[in-house]
Amino acid sequence: MKYEDCKIGMKVKVTKEYDCNKNIVGEIGVVQMVYPKIGLATIQFIRNVKGCWADSCRRSCWNIDVDCIEPADEVKLTNKQLERYAKSPHVRDKMAELGQKYNIPDGNLALSLDLKGYVRVSWRNNKGTFFCGYGKCHPDDKFDINVGLELAIQRLAESLGCKPKYKPKTNGVFYYLATDEGYITGTWYTPGNLADEIAIAIGNCFETREEVCKHEDEIIERYEKLIAYAKTLNK
Repeated sequence: MKYEDCKIGMKVKVTKEYDCNKNIVGEIGVVQMVYPKIGLATIQFIRNVKGCWADSCRRSCWNIDVDCIEPADEVKLTNKQLERYAKSPHVRDKMAELGQKYNIPDGNLALSLDLKGYVRVSWRNNKGTFFCGYGKCHPDDKFDINVGLELAIQRLAESLGCKPKYKPKTNGVFYYLATDEGYITGTWYTPGNLADEIAIAIGNCFETREEVCKHEDEIIERYEKLIAYAKTLNK
């Protein structure tokens, strides 16, 4: 690479050994400083590389002759990849799983992707109320649909005021709806206790009494479905 082509912030790859150091060949980094008069550039490597000095960010850095570096090849998304992600059963299942994890209310979840690596998950309820959450991988990272979905749905949950489903630690206290008349009580979680495990599995497990009140109708509806199913097993 010519020094005039080397720019601060550019992602580069070391293609030749420098100063008798072979261990840096193939490493990827970002240009931090360029010194035109001496033909050197300070490269902050993505990985920790032995023999480098650490800067204030505690990342491996090295002053390297610009002749030893080239622009790093960027892995770009294609429309075909985005189409495959959009139709993937794994992606649909992952969205449903994360929706349950972050306690997203029942509604329509929709996914949209773009070539820059943005993942957008939108939610619309039956009344047409619309919210969305965005996720994007760090430029140094390879695009990962799972990471993008997690980040987007986490942010969607925050915009909706939702919290991840609460699961207490062993002997930790949780609150639950005990009757269909609205009686709320608390107990200590015991792993293997069937009543506790069912309460957690069905979503009747909360950190506070106030949280139980917010979901009372939803919990009763779930138990009605569970009871109806249980009757089919007890024949």
